[in-house]
Amino acid sequence: MNQEKIGKYIRKIRKDNNLSQEKFAEKLGVTFQAVSKWENGKNLPDMAILKAISDEFNIPIDDIINGEESSSCKNSCSCTTNSKNSNNKYILVIVVLFLILIICIIFLFFNRTSHSNYQINDVETTNNKFKVSGTVIKGDDRTSLIINNVNYTGDDEKIIYKELNCTLYEENNNTKTKLSSCDSSKDSTLIDYLKNIKIKMDHKAVNCPMFSKSNLSIEIVATEEDGKNITYNIPLIIDGNIEELSRAIGKVNKATLAIKDENMAKQIKKIYNGGEIIG
Repeated sequence: MNQEKIGKYIRKIRKDNNLSQEKFAEKLGVTFQAVSKWENGKNLPDMAILKAISDEFNIPIDDIINGEESSSCKNSCSCTTNSKNSNNKYILVIVVLFLILIICIIFLFFNRTSHSNYQINDVETTNNKFKVSGTVIKGDDRTSLIINNVNYTGDDEKIIYKELNCTLYEENNNTKTKLSSCDSSKDSTLIDYLKNIKIKMDHKAVNCPMFSKSNLSIEIVATEEDGKNITYNIPLIIDGNIEELSRAIGKVNKATLAIKDENMAKQIKKIYNGGEIIG
């Protein structure tokens, strides 16, 4: 055995583990002077000490006796290093891909938001026995209808009906299509039934045409005790503008001017030929 070579290898083991001669000696149960003599090649540890060094630092005893790492150990260390490097690269790739995914999601969200145009319109009715409040939200690819309240203002509000049903319809080209319906109610007045009516619809389509005209209506069917049905039709007007209101109630869009002085009225008629004087 090469005493000097073994001593240098023992020094390498100690320094690789960041130990002073005193700490190294404590682990082996010897004095630091003994450790100093080994490292300087002045003395050799006995086989029991060599085995203790091997067990403590997980180093083959043959490597200590030979004063150098065996080729198998070097290859093993190299493989471990390569494996760690490979794992680090794999983790780095995953992190990069995850960040790219997050960036893409954020980009798509803001891009969609910035290019979406929304129009909000109120929903009303022309049926004077009912009051309707709701909203239509129109987007580039989505239209939502929300009916928050339907109130009855008619005379028979105290009548208890055997059953009540509420349905939302859309009419296009004389074809009536059922869009949504609410839960039915039994043994209830019309007013009490309408308190729980909530209608919400989402329609997803590119350049959505739905709800764009005054073609929606709510139909309430009230069944009396004798089985007779009473149907209430509630036309819905979006935005309630004059043109749509006129079409819905079947009247001509016109303005009326009331003048009490008959002579003045006749003079205005001469100026504005075609006006109508009433009374």
